[in-house]
Amino acid sequence: NGKAASARVALAFRAAASTARNPDDLYRCSPASVASCMALSAMTQIMPGGPNPGCYLIPKGGALGWWITSRGIKTLARRAGQVVATFPYFSFDVCAVDEFEQTMTLTKGTGDRDDYSKLVGIVVLVRDLNTGAKLAMRDVSRAQIEKRRAKSMQPNAGPWKDWPMEMAEKTAVKFA
Repeated sequence: NGKAASARVALAFRAAASTARNPDDLYRCSPASVASCMALSAMTQIMPGGPNPGCYLIPKGGALGWWITSRGIKTLARRAGQVVATFPYFSFDVCAVDEFEQTMTLTKGTGDRDDYSKLVGIVVLVRDLNTGAKLAMRDVSRAQIEKRRAKSMQPNAGPWKDWPMEMAEKTAVKFA
């Protein structure tokens, strides 16, 4: 099924390039870095582009980077028989988390759930796909997310500027 996979990867990369802020940045990347990203997408079947990409293609310094999204991580978990769910909570919510008992009570308040400045934390819950049993639960605070954001090459630009909630969710899932 190599030809079908190659065609799918090529189509996804064309879609990602056509929606890029500056498509020329992608085309200037080294062929080796593009090939590496294409190979990662082909092997994982995690694709860039479209309304809900599984990964992003980020050009930096002439090389193309393949950055998995939280959706991509969740897809890989599903293939491993697990379900990863994230529950962001904000300053206008009431949230109680007990990681030892693996319980969470969240009462959603009224407010903009896309307002990163109001984010308090994200609870990451992993369940067995077949039995529904809780495998792990982690409360990732905004402070923990911010520590990782500070180490980013673009902590106040790029994806952190354009999609802060998506980046926070991905960071929480990767940290957990």
